Amino acid sequence: MALILDNAFTNDTYDRRSDRVSLMTNNIESNSVELGISETLLSWGTSVDNKWSTARVSAGVERGERDVAFETYLNKFDETKSLLIDIKEVLLALIGDVEEGKEIIDEYGIGGATPRNRSGVKQLIDQIVETSNRLRTAGDSRVLPEVLVTKLAEAGDETVNLWHQAQKEKQDSAEAYDALDALFNEDSQKLRLIYQMAKLIWGAYSPKLTLLGFAPSTPKHGGGQPDAPKDFNKEWIAPELTLYWNDASNVSSYQLVSSEGEDIWEELYSGDSASYTYETPPGKRYYRVRARNARGFSDWSEVLEFTRPENAE
Repeated sequence: MALILDNAFTNDTYDRRSDRVSLMTNNIESNSVELGISETLLSWGTSVDNKWSTARVSAGVERGERDVAFETYLNKFDETKSLLIDIKEVLLALIGDVEEGKEIIDEYGIGGATPRNRSGVKQLIDQIVETSNRLRTAGDSRVLPEVLVTKLAEAGDETVNLWHQAQKEKQDSAEAYDALDALFNEDSQKLRLIYQMAKLIWGAYSPKLTLLGFAPSTPKHGGGQPDAPKDFNKEWIAPELTLYWNDASNVSSYQLVSSEGEDIWEELYSGDSASYTYETPPGKRYYRVRARNARGFSDWSEVLEFTRPENAE
């Protein structure tokens, strides 16, 4: 779970919101009496994770169905356009002399470039099908075989049907994301309310705020919180990396976090030891640590960077 570093609820990414409401659902009931949470708000808090997850999954499914529908339509459109180009070549061969057959070429509508858009392709298909059927009835030999006329007509109809299906899936996807965004905004209001209540009871600097998906404020130096850990350093002994820092006084625990790009931080370790050893994943990672006590968190240490050597055992 990503570390929550702010309380700008309306700016949450969907992943950040999922992390917040997961913590809320898991911990609100055990803290509801202390915080004076109403039954209505408690009911929302215990169910918010499930409702958000369900809405997010639904929106994701609708988006997936939209993408599949458009891919299916585009593949069929390309196939139909290729068929139309081949049909034009067959017709031109049947007509023979282009100069003498100019009138019938115009009737078929095959004298110019093949249309590139859906409506133009369908219009030309309909024109070819109608002209072929009419000329066949009149006994003209310069017509497509019925099997090709049928194949072309069916391809045109299927392309149009798939386009309509893609548009429907697009609308369904938009509606699902509208519902997700509406839920996001409603939940933001309730998160803000509970945050204000928790801040009044526990204090703005209390680490307990993290239980409900909130970020404690960092108090100014001298507010009773620990100093930031000093001499943050690392030692690599393949395949493990040890991160360590000077043990400070007035500290109940430390929080060590890591990131792939200094944007999203994940908690790596939480405990009272002033070091942590683990087998690092491939690639570059960034690390920082802070101390904690009952008065809140310290500032963060400096950031360390480490890249696991290639082929490290």
